[in-house]
Amino acid sequence: MKTVLYVEDDLGERELMMIAVARGKPRFELRLQWDCKMIRDYIRSRGLFDHPTYFPPPDLVLLDYSLKTFKGTELLSWIRTQPETQALPVVMFSGSTEEHIVAECYELGANYFIAKPAQLGERVKLVNTLDACLQAMPPHLEKLSELALCPALSRRSLTRELRAA
Repeated sequence: MKTVLYVEDDLGERELMMIAVARGKPRFELRLQWDCKMIRDYIRSRGLFDHPTYFPPPDLVLLDYSLKTFKGTELLSWIRTQPETQALPVVMFSGSTEEHIVAECYELGANYFIAKPAQLGERVKLVNTLDACLQAMPPHLEKLSELALCPALSRRSLTRELRAA
């Protein structure tokens, strides 16, 4: 079973996502985390999380931009600089949708940037889209471009442009 790590410090947002997962019935397991050190340990299967049967490494990180104790971009930068996690898909998920924030996240290596939908139905749609992406072999995130802000700036698009140059 695939695993999505949802990094979110707001309890209401976590609950809304859990409801969306319950309604969408995806074939992935949603793991929640909000502590930066714990997240790093979880992603690398270290410390308390060194048992992959109980703590499967994430297949995708859904990362809030604005957290109380750190910015999501700090974690995104860390993920992209670690050899074992460089290829880990990271989708920024935020209520902060200002152009400079979106551009910063893509510059740091976000695969996509998705605005947090206020409506539960839109969250369920996101859950189902994530599920479809993760179930493809190998996983393909292109379907997320339909939900993303500025998908032309995505990590995949930028990589494709660099190869063509």
